[in-house]
Amino acid sequence: LTCSIKGCSADMVAQFIASKREHREEEDRRMQELEDHPFHTMVKKASRGGELSSELEGRHKFNIDWSRSLVFILYGGLYQGMAQEFIYNRVLPILGTGTDMKTVARKVAVD
Repeated sequence: LTCSIKGCSADMVAQFIASKREHREEEDRRMQELEDHPFHTMVKKASRGGELSSELEGRHKFNIDWSRSLVFILYGGLYQGMAQEFIYNRVLPILGTGTDMKTVARKVAVD
C-alpha cells in the first residue's frame, strides 16, 4: 500500500510539473504571436504596461491523468511492494547469507 501511494504521488507531481511547463509554453507562444502582430505597438500602448500580459496569463488548470496514475498505483503496489518483498525476503536468502563477495555477487545477479 505504501509503495502504491508513493508511486502515485510521485507521478502526480510529475504530471503537475509537466502541465505547468506546457501552460507556460502556451502563454509564451501566445505572447509571441501578439508581439508579431502589426498592431502590437497600439496594443502595448493601450494596455498600459503589464495589464495585457496579466490578463492573458489566467489561472493554470491541472487535470490528473487517472489512467496513468492507476498504472503507477499498480506498479508500486504489485511490483515494488509485493514482488520485491518476496524476492528480498524469500528468494535471496536461499542464495546465501552474509556479505562475502561471492554471496553478494549471486544476489546482485538475481536481482
